[in-house]
Amino acid sequence: MIIFHSTYNVTSHAHYNKPLLAYHSILRISDITSQNPGPRAPTNMWSPDTASLWQAQSDNEYIQLDNPAGLEFDYIAIARHNLFTEQISFLIIKDDNATGSEITIVNWQTVSDDGPIFIGLLGITSKRIRIYFQQSTSKKPIIAHIKMGKMLRLPMGVFVGEKPISLPSYVDSIVQTSESGQYLGRVNKSRWKTASISQKHNTQQFVYTELKPFIDHCAGTAFNNGTAQETFFYIPRPQKNAGTGNNIVDIIYGWTKGPIVPECQDAAGYMQWSVQIEGIV
Repeated sequence: MIIFHSTYNVTSHAHYNKPLLAYHSILRISDITSQNPGPRAPTNMWSPDTASLWQAQSDNEYIQLDNPAGLEFDYIAIARHNLFTEQISFLIIKDDNATGSEITIVNWQTVSDDGPIFIGLLGITSKRIRIYFQQSTSKKPIIAHIKMGKMLRLPMGVFVGEKPISLPSYVDSIVQTSESGQYLGRVNKSRWKTASISQKHNTQQFVYTELKPFIDHCAGTAFNNGTAQETFFYIPRPQKNAGTGNNIVDIIYGWTKGPIVPECQDAAGYMQWSVQIEGIV
């Protein structure tokens, strides 16, 4: 699910409907806390893996995201959760100076599936964010990973031949047959989503100044602010996702399959690059 807050004018950006990458996060481990910490600790939400989880310990609990340095951010994203399955709604508030003066920035929302959640915001520097949860059953909210930082918009749109993320799920399975060759069933060992990014005509300035930190992030060779390494959220067509009706919601939380290697495309110095992505179902 993708939400652009009402104060965020998605079309005002020069590349408003170009693919975006949400990889950079200002959150350090100590910046993520919850109202009632339990055995599934809130620090699990910093780790990029989706196997370790945070789980609320009480009804209608909140998680708190601190930003003591007042760094600017324009998105909050969540990977793996149970908010749709358990029909849990959420509210996001900001507290600019961490003094208890709360202002709602995203009103109570429900989600349409258990896929990744991306919330685009007007660039803000609030020192504290709280996400409140409201449940309709006895089931408590569960979250695996959360990022809060500055999104990276790519300069070129998607190209012909790129496949939608939301339609297929890839399966590694073992098919069982009898001695006579009859089909007995299939055992699925794993499932995953795939996507691809393909960019052409990127300027050298963009590649060296804006793309290079993303390349280092995916390779795990750089540590920027509190960013958990290697994983990211990818949205191919943000504006298409922001509306309702028949718009396709394509978003993946994943990792690169192989290195990103930009290369010169022509004599003018423009560059091209591509990469395959795998992500959670």
